[in-house]
Amino acid sequence: MTASLWQMPAEKSSLTPETVHIWRGSLKITPAKLAVYAPLLSLPEQARAKQFRFERDRHRFMLSRGTLRQILGNYLECPPAELVFEYGEFGKPYLVNSPLPQMQFNLSHSGDIALYGLSCDRQIGVDIEVMRPLPRLAQLAQRCLTPSEQAYLYSKAAQQQAEIFLSYWTCKEALLKATGQGLTQAMHQLEIALSPSPSLVPPAAGSATFWRLRQLQLESNYIAAIALRALAGSLAAGGMLRQLNLSLWGKR
Repeated sequence: MTASLWQMPAEKSSLTPETVHIWRGSLKITPAKLAVYAPLLSLPEQARAKQFRFERDRHRFMLSRGTLRQILGNYLECPPAELVFEYGEFGKPYLVNSPLPQMQFNLSHSGDIALYGLSCDRQIGVDIEVMRPLPRLAQLAQRCLTPSEQAYLYSKAAQQQAEIFLSYWTCKEALLKATGQGLTQAMHQLEIALSPSPSLVPPAAGSATFWRLRQLQLESNYIAAIALRALAGSLAAGGMLRQLNLSLWGKR
């Protein structure tokens, strides 16, 4: 899935059941963008921005949070600056007094790109990483991957291993963010099968909750994944998950 598939959004956005919207935003810093998005931040967000040591990171945070407010305000028909966030036990944000209380959202950013996932009927998590060399790959793999995952990683050519590790990482991080646990749960406690498409191993058979994973290929130097909770009511005959309507929106 390449960046060319990302569409410009309609003026007014809405969510319906079994619909997932993924937004892609640019974090390339310009004075004009900062002038638009920085005033949308709340006082706690402004205080958090000031904690970043480097100006680039501070500005990227301001753009990513301002963009989140603008996106959510569009769906909720609410001024972005008036949205109030609270945070779950492990830091996952949610809206207070939302006119659409069932809305679920999540965000992730890396480099110059931010991703935002939205749904009105299921938990969602997103994660994005810049693809890059990993000098400490062996230590990361030992800490984050199961023995089966490590075997698959090391069965591939050395030049592929960083991308494969980041595929595991983004899938696991998206899933942990969807559950609201974040990195409070050790990654090696989850096992992902990447081929033929990402899936949680073993699947939650016999449970009312199933998880589905999907990778999103952006520009060639980024990799991303989304995790979605699929309720038992979204199962078709034979236990197969019904197709979700996935829309990809681009935002300059």
